[in-house]
Amino acid sequence: MKTKWMKMIGAGLVLAALAGFASGCGDDAETDTALAVYPATSTVYADGATVFLTAYDPDAGIYNVEEREPTPQRAKDAMDYDVSGTNSLSAQILLPLEWSVLDPAMGRIMASGGYSAVYESYGPRGQNYVVVRDQAGREGIAAIEQRWQEGDPEETGTSAP
Repeated sequence: MKTKWMKMIGAGLVLAALAGFASGCGDDAETDTALAVYPATSTVYADGATVFLTAYDPDAGIYNVEEREPTPQRAKDAMDYDVSGTNSLSAQILLPLEWSVLDPAMGRIMASGGYSAVYESYGPRGQNYVVVRDQAGREGIAAIEQRWQEGDPEETGTSAP
């Protein structure tokens, strides 16, 4: 009797786990709490160089991964998507966005508004990260690689003389 009861409880737990797993694995289950930034990575070569960054919802399909370029229609679709009549907060980017940098000694956000921001390099060589957060707490990140000039040894894989 006790063994039969244990088997029934075990089977019930397995079914409950499978049901929970299946309900949480939709097409966009991994990105509901994330934003994306275009471009995701950039390289700058001078003190004062700038990068124009744009935050978007990766579930909206605005930026084609193959093309890596927005089109005017995709940008319009992004705006329409973000202000659509959907009731789900995870389907909207809630403005204003908060932009920050991981290492303020390497660069800063010099301007921001709407879905975009401008990163300015202070010139030191290395990698800095820009983080964007909307009012619902969703975050995105972009990497900025800072070099002194094109052809730096780290970039070409050769050693400096």
